[in-house]
Order: sequence, then C-alpha cells, then structure tokens
Amino acid sequence: MAALAALRPALPRSARLLALGGALLVVAQLALGVTTLRLALAVPAVTIAHQLGAALLVAVLAGLLGQLPGLAGRPPSTSPSPSPLS
Repeated sequence: MAALAALRPALPRSARLLALGGALLVVAQLALGVTTLRLALAVPAVTIAHQLGAALLVAVLAGLLGQLPGLAGRPPSTSPSPSPLS
C-alpha cells in the first residue's frame, strides 16, 4: 500500500515521501528480522536496531495516515476547523 501511495501524483509530496520511506523501512525490517533470527538474538546491536526500526516504521506510517484524511476515517476538509478556544 505504501509503495502504491508513493506513486500517486495526486498526493502531497510529503505523503509520497512518507510512503516511500515506509516501504523502504519494511524492506529494512525484513532484513534486520532475518539477521536477528539467524544470529539467534546473540548480537544485541542487531536486535536493538530491529526494535528501533519497528518504532520508526510505526511513526512513519502514523505520519502517513495523518497526511491522508480519507484513510484516517475523516472526510477531507476544505477549510480549517474552528478553534475550540474561539
């Protein structure tokens, strides 16, 4: 999904960059996960890198969700919402 979103020209540039970053992080996570398992969790640096990559992937995908209002379960807004303080 993220790779397809990166190819849609109708999306804002920031959303395309987040989608591309998410796709690259998935590939990196796959490689780190396989390496972690092959090393039987014996190298803490690889295991920690895998965990940090997972946290970064969640953050990137959350940012992407915030950029795509239709996927976040809210309709796209054409005007700013009124401030609750006014």
